Amino acid sequence: MPLNCEVYNPNQLEQLVPFLTQVPKWLILGGPADADEAQTAVRLWPEIRVLGAEPNPEMYDRQVLHDWPYAHVLLNKAFSDSIGYREMTFPVGSPRCSTFMEGRDGERNLVRTITIDAVVEYYGPVEDVLLWLDVEGHELEALHGAERLFSSGKVLAVNVEVIPERAEEMLDVERFMLRHGMLIAHLWNSGTHYDGDKLHHHHDRVYVRGEK
Repeated sequence: MPLNCEVYNPNQLEQLVPFLTQVPKWLILGGPADADEAQTAVRLWPEIRVLGAEPNPEMYDRQVLHDWPYAHVLLNKAFSDSIGYREMTFPVGSPRCSTFMEGRDGERNLVRTITIDAVVEYYGPVEDVLLWLDVEGHELEALHGAERLFSSGKVLAVNVEVIPERAEEMLDVERFMLRHGMLIAHLWNSGTHYDGDKLHHHHDRVYVRGEK
């Protein structure tokens, strides 16, 4: 069992609630680590279904052993733009921050990758989806793996973390959202982090489906 059993930023999924115009029926969750988005979702909306993916085995076990909602899906995989295997860095002492980004210190491990579209095809059909991606710099690839889901018009709202210094990726995320009719509704969780020896800023963005 992991030693750290505290919940990271409890109830943070509630940040999306003021921007929803209807009750969601599905939560697709990338990188739950030691947070409680799945647990919060089933408390707020008891009929919701959760599909989660967590590639770090320690964090996967942390969820399974600490109230991952019964009968909801959690995969020991990473959301990406293809199905296969890829090397991921597991930072020593900070498994929450496991990442595909280059130049991070830690242990290199091979993890399985899956696309959101493939998960939806297998476990769906889905409708009225909340998408929460906290995947340490791999948000754009995860979104590319959800093209069919977004094209279906079934995504109600999305939460993604962005790093302003990674300007091109931030613009690509914005282009993706605009192409699928998703508009920025809220910025929150502003903070800083170190990438190697450089200090970077980050924040979360909430996108919602525009008017049809």
